[in-house]
Amino acid sequence: MHRARPENREKARANVAAWRDANPERNLEAQRRWYAANRDRVREYRRQYREANRDAIRTANNKRKAMHRGAEVNDLTGAEWTTIKAAYGQRCAYCHIKPKRLTQDHVIPLAKGGHHTASNVVPACQPCNSRKGDRAAPIYQPLLM
Repeated sequence: MHRARPENREKARANVAAWRDANPERNLEAQRRWYAANRDRVREYRRQYREANRDAIRTANNKRKAMHRGAEVNDLTGAEWTTIKAAYGQRCAYCHIKPKRLTQDHVIPLAKGGHHTASNVVPACQPCNSRKGDRAAPIYQPLLM
């Protein structure tokens, strides 16, 4: 889309959207050509985005996994996860070490009907999380909310 005057931007966007809706095959082909011509640029942008937003990506992935595993309540946010990690001093809830990366461990596992909520998630290092598996853990979660 070429530059439009500020007063015509919305009209221009509406016209482009209408064209895309009316010409889905041509639009898809144009997108493919653009991606082929800019593949390295897109890959670099995605790499930078992943590096800058690791926690947001992990939060989204964990939410998706919880939904896939059938968690009835799935409302843990990135801000809540950050608060939980801070409450534990960035340490594992089980062995109390301070690893490079903490994983979300469900006190009542999703496989046993647990929920993906702030009250059911504690930070754990990967070895402790793997060792615990799908067994229930003692209640470590402090009252944060």
